[in-house]
This record gives sequence, structure tokens and C-alpha cells, in this order.
Amino acid sequence: MKKIFYFFIVISIFFTLLSIMKISTMLEEIPTIIINKDDSIGTIIIHKINIKEPLYAINSSKNTIDQHVSILKESTSPKEENSTLILAAHSGTGGVAFFKDLKELQIKDEIDIIYENKKYTYTVKEIWKEKKTGYIHINKEIGKQLILTTCDPIEKEYQIIVNCIEKE
Repeated sequence: MKKIFYFFIVISIFFTLLSIMKISTMLEEIPTIIINKDDSIGTIIIHKINIKEPLYAINSSKNTIDQHVSILKESTSPKEENSTLILAAHSGTGGVAFFKDLKELQIKDEIDIIYENKKYTYTVKEIWKEKKTGYIHINKEIGKQLILTTCDPIEKEYQIIVNCIEKE
């Protein structure tokens, strides 16, 4: 009788541990589920200025600077060789002024892009201002490139451009 009792205890412990392991595995998958739930395709993370914002596909109605950090239509996917990802967001004040502290970035600062569940790390290569004309003048880099742009919060007729290259 004792053997049967111990057998049931061992079996109960085994199934309890198996359930805990399954729950733990499910919890690890939750961030992916959340990302897909809001149909974002990635995230921009800039630790230095406390930015962690979702990115939406170019053709998504959520890909607008009036709501989020926006991927400009001239961009190419970071998955592609020699890609150029161009992101724009508001500066100034308010809930959508995601790039309000972009001017705080310096050469060699790092920016992470999580794109379709893969992490790309870029380093700031150069920062400049240019007059707003509807175009950004950039030198195409060999390799993966990230361009961030926003209006200069002080000189309204200018925009800030941050040119980044993929960290090796």
C-alpha cells in the first residue's frame, strides 16, 4: 500500500514539474505574441534617450509620425544587404514627440532595431542639420545604414539627421 502511495506522489510531482516547464516556455513566447498582436514589425530602442517604440510596415495606417516613429517609403529592409532604413518622428513636446531628445545623441552611441524578430545594432557615425526641403541628403554607406530624422526643435526651418551604420 505504501508503494502505491509513493508511486502516486512521484507521478504527481513529475506532472507538476512538467506543467511548470510548459508554463515557463509559454511565458517566454508572450513578447512575440504581443508584437504580432498590434501588427508591429519591429522596435527601435535607443537606451541613451529612453526610446523604445514599435515600428509598423510602410503600408500600415499606423506608420505615421502623427502616431508613431515612421518608416519612410524610401527605406529598404534591414534584412537586405546594403539596406537603408530611414525613420522619422516628431520632436518638441507631446505624446508623439518620440525624437524630442535626438539632439542628445553623439558619435558612437548605439541604436538597436528589432526587425521581424532579429536584432540589428547600429552606431552613430555623423549628425548634422540641414534646411527642410522635403528631402534628406545622405551619403549611401556600404553595409546596413540607419537614418533618423526630426525637425530641429529650436531652428524650425531645419531638420536634424543622424546617420548610423551597422555595428560590426
